[in-house]
Amino acid sequence: MPWTGGFVCAWLLMMASGVGVYAQSDRYNIKLGDVMLDFSLNAEYGYNDNVTAVPDHAIHSDHPGVIGPLDDTYLSYGAKMGFQWKLSDNHSVGFDVGAAWVDYQDLDYLDSKNNSLTITPESKLEALLLFGPVEIKLYDEFAYTLDPSNAVLINQDRTAIAYQVDKYGRWTNLAGLEAMAVLNPFEWTVSVTNYNLYNSDTEFDFTRREEWTVSTLLYYPLGRGKGVGGAASWTDNNYIRDILVDSNGFYIGLLLDWELSPVTSFAAKAGRLTREYDSARTMAGDVVDTEGWMYSAEILHMLGKNLNHKLSYTRTIGYGRATNEQVSDKVAWDFLFQGIKGVDIKGSLQWITSEDSGPKPFAEDYDLFYATLGFGIGLTDRLDLSVDFHHAKKDSDNRDRSFEQNGAIIRLDYDL
Repeated sequence: MPWTGGFVCAWLLMMASGVGVYAQSDRYNIKLGDVMLDFSLNAEYGYNDNVTAVPDHAIHSDHPGVIGPLDDTYLSYGAKMGFQWKLSDNHSVGFDVGAAWVDYQDLDYLDSKNNSLTITPESKLEALLLFGPVEIKLYDEFAYTLDPSNAVLINQDRTAIAYQVDKYGRWTNLAGLEAMAVLNPFEWTVSVTNYNLYNSDTEFDFTRREEWTVSTLLYYPLGRGKGVGGAASWTDNNYIRDILVDSNGFYIGLLLDWELSPVTSFAAKAGRLTREYDSARTMAGDVVDTEGWMYSAEILHMLGKNLNHKLSYTRTIGYGRATNEQVSDKVAWDFLFQGIKGVDIKGSLQWITSEDSGPKPFAEDYDLFYATLGFGIGLTDRLDLSVDFHHAKKDSDNRDRSFEQNGAIIRLDYDL
């Protein structure tokens, strides 16, 4: 596993320095002196009517004669473990790891036995060390996923691209060091992160990359849920192969938090991004230097003690899947209702519009609508049941990238 070195180094460093994670003690179910443990099991049964997110005219190399989306059901069995060791009042060490075994009824090339255990995205090591007004956090987050919906294949000389990908397995690892100091009346944060993406199949090696980010934030709390701040960051992104293009960028911006009332809060941030790409590797017609605004705003409102909802808008400038740059706008509405005989109801509506830089057929412009609805209930003190539904519809200017998808999941979680 490519990320093991970073994983082990972070763990050894935490153990040597005696730092650790602070977590709510009530989420742990076993206490042995200063050590707290949490074990849980889960099982899922899911259905998806378009597992690989392809258009109606898709042709599958692994399924001769089949045209269009592939539907299937799957069973997933998983376990999670949490660990916290309190070394002193200010020092502790801990981790959370989740893994699952997935078995599809028909599409067995997506099974865990032919790939790897799924490592859940919330798996991490996290540590905290306090020195008076200075808080230092060290963390390592890791995951393995197999979702092919956003994958493309590009040949070595970048003359051809394939859009219908049945399997895209990848490991991700994000390691970081963050220091936050309370310098009355300011709060100052400095962080360094290292992100790595690895592929389980060599044909996707062109997406393998490493990204370093150094960032700082100066925040001025104004009291009662209010505050203003300024942020800056520098990023260096490098790919292992000379297909996608290396870049470095600088961002500077402002942020605002404002409690409008006891039940309504508002948050916004805006900044300017400058990014330079390797001109020698940039294909004709794509951007080499770019400048643009990134911003976001959200308003959170509580309707009584049981219902809250949030409306948000975000503009981002990210890396394209086959070109240098992708500019995306996202509008989302989320809600959570709690309180009717232990039943929770949550949902989300999202609309995303995205535009790639560069020439066709590598560049893509699309609109994506995504909706979710979920129900959760505690059957006993230890056993929870949840049912989730989702719908996605993507309209792309490239007909090979448009798709529609529906799915449902029934899940049981048992806390040991």
